[in-house]
Amino acid sequence: MKTFIMAFSALLLTAICAQAQFEKGDWELGMTITAGSYSETSKSDYYEYEDRATYLAVALIPGYFLIDGLSVEPEFNYYTLQDADATFQLLGNLSYTGWIPGQRAAWFVRAGIGTGNGVPYPGLTFSLWDAEESILVLNFGAGLKVPVSHHAALRTELNYRIYRFTHESSPYEYPSGSTDYDIRDFGFRIGFSILL
Repeated sequence: MKTFIMAFSALLLTAICAQAQFEKGDWELGMTITAGSYSETSKSDYYEYEDRATYLAVALIPGYFLIDGLSVEPEFNYYTLQDADATFQLLGNLSYTGWIPGQRAAWFVRAGIGTGNGVPYPGLTFSLWDAEESILVLNFGAGLKVPVSHHAALRTELNYRIYRFTHESSPYEYPSGSTDYDIRDFGFRIGFSILL
């Protein structure tokens, strides 16, 4: 724990003296990692259910600045849940980054659309589908980039996603027929960006 606190303090001190670039023609490679555990318990008069799992989510977010502050960011998300197949998403985002006046930090907002082969939401019994079924993903985010050197920044983000899809059940499944899903997810991401 002491090592973590010392490393984090060194990064913050470095950020005071550093300034990253977000200018036309610049490239940025962002990465966020989320890991955690999930548990669910439900009871009724007729049954009792308990489930526990760990998960890992990794997002790679390369970006190219079209003009000062405005970047195009394709995004690849990889999710794995304990005892389940992995799922992925591929998104196209448009992002704007601006410096906070008088500070060594920049704010950003982004929005995008994409698709994936599953819903990375722990606890959903239908979280992974056949790869032939695609899921519409709408992505909205806002956060901070805090430079730690001329070519690196810490990245935090509040992220809101909407997953929309239709699942066609076979006549042998319950319930059978077509079911439309609209799943909304609000989360916090932390990671870093390499500025090239």
